[in-house]
Amino acid sequence: MGKWAKYKQNYSKEWESDDELKSWITPCRVDQSRATCKYCRCDIRAHYKDLLDHAKTQKHIRTSSVEVSLTKGQRKIDSVFKASTSKGEDVKATKIAELKLATHIAIHSPLSLSDHLVPVCKSAFPDSGIASRMKMGATKCTALVTHVLGPTLSEKLIEDIGNSKFSILVDESTDSSKMKHLCVVVRYFSEKQESIITQYLGLIRIEDASANGLYTAMKEFFKVKHIQEDKCIGLACDGASVMVGKHNSLYSRLLNDIPHLKLVQCMCHSLHLACSKSVEVLPRQLDYIIKETHNWFSCSPKRRETYEQLYQTINDESPLQIPGLADTRWLSRFSAVKRILDQWNELKLHFQLAASKEKCYTADSLAKMYNDEINLLFMKFLLPLLEKFQTMNLKFQAQNPDPSKLFKELSNFQCDIMSRVVNPNRMSQKTNWEDHIMHTDACFCGAEFQMACSASQLPEATKADIKERCRQFLVEAVREIKKRVPVSGNHLELLSLLAPTDISELSFTKIVPELKRMTE
Repeated sequence: MGKWAKYKQNYSKEWESDDELKSWITPCRVDQSRATCKYCRCDIRAHYKDLLDHAKTQKHIRTSSVEVSLTKGQRKIDSVFKASTSKGEDVKATKIAELKLATHIAIHSPLSLSDHLVPVCKSAFPDSGIASRMKMGATKCTALVTHVLGPTLSEKLIEDIGNSKFSILVDESTDSSKMKHLCVVVRYFSEKQESIITQYLGLIRIEDASANGLYTAMKEFFKVKHIQEDKCIGLACDGASVMVGKHNSLYSRLLNDIPHLKLVQCMCHSLHLACSKSVEVLPRQLDYIIKETHNWFSCSPKRRETYEQLYQTINDESPLQIPGLADTRWLSRFSAVKRILDQWNELKLHFQLAASKEKCYTADSLAKMYNDEINLLFMKFLLPLLEKFQTMNLKFQAQNPDPSKLFKELSNFQCDIMSRVVNPNRMSQKTNWEDHIMHTDACFCGAEFQMACSASQLPEATKADIKERCRQFLVEAVREIKKRVPVSGNHLELLSLLAPTDISELSFTKIVPELKRMTE
């Protein structure tokens, strides 16, 4: 290096980005007018020319080549030493992951899925320590759901209910092991979520299915769950007498302890029972046709294929399946009757061919019934009425029905059925409707039925008998609807006062008393 200049120059940060200097230069710790070489570990005057001259020296070249060869391929220290966690934190993280996975399985799939899902998680995430530590099969998953998640979520639910008023929805059922259970669902207003919540509360094992047995089990359930039963304002259930009977039922016994308890019967179940009871007035062979037609095809793929070929030959399309009657499926009768009527001629021909080939008693009976025009007339009479029951039922099954409109629709439904068999001028609630039932010829049994009956070649006496049975169906339907789905005094009548279209037409003096009735 040359002589030291008379002026003094300090270290410049810009040199650290210079291509010829940045790999080895660093500022001197004790003197700002010098730079330090990281390879040679010596100080150089902080002049750019002196720095370039140092980079060309043999010592620097030799030392830098050795340092580069030693550091080549080395990893950073943070990649070698990972953040250490305690064993307790690892165990806790694994337990949380297992609980989350058990919750997902319990909601969306059978618990046996855990035998396969956990190994899949381990293979899908091999670099995850949590996944590698998870050990949860069906037995452990069942234990977590039963003994950990269930009690914890139940405690949080009861805590959220607190002192709020609530309603309970109960339904009795029998499982595959013939054990009876009472399912309890709670509905309340959650102050935390600021919305009305409907949540599963518990499953009560029932040994005595009588009114007293259900009452005792319910009281014990409230006690175990630490629920304030005096805060219960509503009981919703089906129309079974053991549930809603006036003198000896679950509701009547709870009413003695909770005087303000309101009863809300399941409208869908009541409509189903009213319809099923009314159909019993009609000839038995109608149910036989529906059940045996379904059974004929459900047990034999060969019969389905034979009928499908016949149907496609006539209509150039595949037939829809004939559904069966189900006591647990509301108004399944409508779908069955509609399908049979749509395929009546094809089914008639199919069973005629089957009766001649298979020599089967069922096929022979069905062939005769499909060939009988009386059964066809009854089916045509039944279809539009079943459709009205089905439509009304679906309105109550809707996800978000408008309670203020349901009363009007239910009232119109009842009036529609009554007007077919009762003198319209005598349909007032103040009169006894059974005293004003019209004559058979004056009853309206449906336009399609009337047209088919007029075009039929059956004797007039037979037609009169058919119309009389239809009239009996209408009378029984009105009787069952009034008994099981009463319109007057229904809680829906009070809710209809809150309809936006009607509330402005009512005086303040009328609204207030009605609202008090609703909240009492």
